[in-house]
Amino acid sequence: MSKICWVVSAILLIVTALLSFRVKRYMGELKEKDAQIQAERARIDSLTAEIQKLQSQMSQLETFIKATAAKPQVKPSEQPEVEKLGLTRYEKQILDLIVNNPDIDKLVKFKPTLPGRSWICSSPLNVRFLSEDKVLIIFEDGLISGALIAEITDPNDITKWKVLWQTLLE
Repeated sequence: MSKICWVVSAILLIVTALLSFRVKRYMGELKEKDAQIQAERARIDSLTAEIQKLQSQMSQLETFIKATAAKPQVKPSEQPEVEKLGLTRYEKQILDLIVNNPDIDKLVKFKPTLPGRSWICSSPLNVRFLSEDKVLIIFEDGLISGALIAEITDPNDITKWKVLWQTLLE
């Protein structure tokens, strides 16, 4: 009987040792996971602070943009040098449609010389009315200029105009 007690005691001792080893291993893993969670929380707090800082900057920029956008913008037809040309109301309407309109790019068959650029007529002085329904437009892409003569088929939509002639100026 004493041998059985010794065997049972030895088995209990071995099981206890194995359980103790596993518990220690799981406790180590839990501490490691806890450290990872704490590090993630610190990272989240850091990112939250950065987001709040960026939101503050964005709010300041929005205020600045609203303040600068509130300034009245002068239409191309209302610029002092254009007033001297004595244009009719219709011509001023067409002028406002042409100047700084990126849709000029759709009328020009040539590709801009600079990648990512487009053709544009940047000044009201680059527009000449040849007749009531024909206009000469000098356009540029920042490096090279060109000219085109277009027939005004729709005074409200430049993309519907018919191009009669165009060339690049070198």
